[in-house]
Amino acid sequence: MKKSKITHEHFHITPSMTPIDGTKSSSLKIEIDNELSNEENLKNSKEKILEFLFKSGIYLQSHSNNINNMNKSITTLKVPPTPLIVEFNSNTVTISILNKEE
Repeated sequence: MKKSKITHEHFHITPSMTPIDGTKSSSLKIEIDNELSNEENLKNSKEKILEFLFKSGIYLQSHSNNINNMNKSITTLKVPPTPLIVEFNSNTVTISILNKEE
């Protein structure tokens, strides 16, 4: 691969639109900086959060086009909708994956 660049990056945790019942299956605890907003703390911990979520179903989606011997490919990192509990405490944030009860 000769040239590659990130053209768009978006990372956020969306609040649930409806209550979800379930049990916590695994958790990640991260130290936070109280001077920053909750959103900034989550963005600063993006790599740790993605590594934690990787264990629960992140997958890569790749598309390639070859026109006139020029290859263009797009790789997308997607996290399927995953119910989480995010708890902010004084110096930490705990992110837990929630197993839905059927």
